[in-house]
Amino acid sequence: MAMERAEIAAVVNDDIITTTDIQTRLRLNTGGRSIPQAEKKIAYDTVLDELINETLQRQEAKTLSIQVEDQQIRDAFSRIARENGLTVQQFRDRLKGIGVPVEAFYDKIETDIAWSQVVRRKLRPQVSISENDIEFGIYKMGIYLVHSHSGLLLTRVSDALYEVLDPVQPNKYCTSFI
Repeated sequence: MAMERAEIAAVVNDDIITTTDIQTRLRLNTGGRSIPQAEKKIAYDTVLDELINETLQRQEAKTLSIQVEDQQIRDAFSRIARENGLTVQQFRDRLKGIGVPVEAFYDKIETDIAWSQVVRRKLRPQVSISENDIEFGIYKMGIYLVHSHSGLLLTRVSDALYEVLDPVQPNKYCTSFI
């Protein structure tokens, strides 16, 4: 693979995103497949936005003194490899084969883990959800809560059982599918 000359694509506070960073992420996001000419500008801009957001996330994590341990990154890398049916070495080889340095993927994993810690630290204490809020949200998704003697049952409308008066015997109920 020919060596590309890195140019500055964006500056996010004091951090620089290069054209090489963008090309690497494009290869990662596409699995090394080529992008049709008509879609290159959109793909480039999308990846640039993604990298800017990740840079801001990293900066926020740094401001909060959040550090991700190397073992966390290695564990996440192993899990991703396993979820893709690959060994760690096979996954490394696959990344190398599409021109993505493993370190670039590790950086993405580190940012994802750090950002989840930022969210946990900053946002979760501010979130207060009542039981009624949860039930209403579930209802809006088309899921009903059914209280039964064995506990709480969640069911989608399409799968819901309901009781109706039996038209033949008006004093009895029958169970029907929606």
